[in-house]
Amino acid sequence: MATLKQLHELIHALDKNEKKFLSLMIEGIGGKAKARYADAFQIINSGKIYESEKLRLKLAGGVNGMNVSEANTNFYGFVCKALVAYYGTEAGNIGINKKILLIEILCTKALYDTANKMIDELIPIVQTSGTFAMQHRLFELKNNIYINNSSLNKKYKERYQYYDARIQALQDNLQSVQITRLNTQFFELAHTVGDPRNSAQHQKYVQLSKDPLLQLSVSSINKRSLATYIQLKLSMEVLSGSKKDVFELCELLLDEIRHKSAGQEQLSQEYFIADFMAGEALQLAIKKKAYESIRIFEDLDKKTFSKGIKQKILARTLMVRLTIFLWEKDYTGAERLLNDCMAEDKKKQWTTANLAYVNFLLAARIMYLAGKPDKALDYLLMMEPFEKILRPNIHISYRFLFLLCHYNLKNYQFLTYSTESLYRLLLKMDKLYAPERALLRFVKTASNPNKLNTAINKLYNELMILEADRFNKPFFAHGDYKQWLSAMLKLK
Repeated sequence: MATLKQLHELIHALDKNEKKFLSLMIEGIGGKAKARYADAFQIINSGKIYESEKLRLKLAGGVNGMNVSEANTNFYGFVCKALVAYYGTEAGNIGINKKILLIEILCTKALYDTANKMIDELIPIVQTSGTFAMQHRLFELKNNIYINNSSLNKKYKERYQYYDARIQALQDNLQSVQITRLNTQFFELAHTVGDPRNSAQHQKYVQLSKDPLLQLSVSSINKRSLATYIQLKLSMEVLSGSKKDVFELCELLLDEIRHKSAGQEQLSQEYFIADFMAGEALQLAIKKKAYESIRIFEDLDKKTFSKGIKQKILARTLMVRLTIFLWEKDYTGAERLLNDCMAEDKKKQWTTANLAYVNFLLAARIMYLAGKPDKALDYLLMMEPFEKILRPNIHISYRFLFLLCHYNLKNYQFLTYSTESLYRLLLKMDKLYAPERALLRFVKTASNPNKLNTAINKLYNELMILEADRFNKPFFAHGDYKQWLSAMLKLK
């Protein structure tokens, strides 16, 4: 028995087409139930906000009246049956489950040959797109058919093959659960620690990276677990500071994906690896690998029809190209690229992709170093809609560059606000490490013009020492602090 609130939630969860189908199902029934169900549907559907007593009174005072017990049991059950009936037998996992139900019914009627044939047709589909639970249920039904059907009972060789297949499915399922569990441990660590910023935090990732699962060869990972395993494996290799060549590992993983996957699933996984390669190339400042990642992106773009993947490719390719221009100090080339990709028709094609806002920060960094703080400020303002989702190190660089732009443009009326914004951001952070603390000390004194020059010198010296520490890399990943502070010192 459901509650009246659950009935209200169910009806309001239906989409337009599902509601139309429910109305047709109500039309098809006879007797007083037809009028009561139609009236109850109209009453519940018209009230978007759940108000228990008002709804009870309306149902009781309807055309034929409906008590709460009938609404919660009979009508709720009818809506559920209508929803199941709405989806055809071919609709994804719902369709597979309905076919399994049909096989079970055929078995209860001793129609074993028909049921057996359906199982043989369905198992390859379930192995590709179904769940392990579906696969195990089909194997159970197959075993019952062997036991109860005399014509199949003595086909021992065939039965052993199915037992072997069942054992393999169980092993794959076990591996999948183990990988999912390990992945959850990784996410918990990433949530509580984040990027390792000291030796103790780093050791936690090192310990997790020693798990036996992560020592397995990629070829031994079953197809269903491969996508999760690849993301976990690559992340742990980098965060644990492994000595292995991560780019070589990426090539190995790409080969494995192309061997085991196909279609959109393969392209999605290929994109993830290409994206990871690009990120590492930018982090390690390896220009050759950065260009290689662009070539992989361009090849993927030709093969995929997914608008989502195409948006990600455009955003990530732009990020790599802008970073290369930044490395080469080719600010003229970067500005030409920005003039093209920031045109309204072009910008719409990539700005909704994940982390696309990094391109606005890159554009601002390039314009600032090119001696155009006014244009840098324009790009920083484009980041304002994303402030709530900015990663901490990106947010700090964004706020600090805001301050520098106003300082260079002599927008003294905005300097106090910019300084306070950065100060509040740093105070709100869960963890402050050495670079963040140095910046916080700077911000405390930066508002005093008489102390500014001394504060800049001190911050410059502190950050240059801290930048040499490998655990502080995340802080410097999205900011040109050495160049920014050097330029400020020259201004003084």
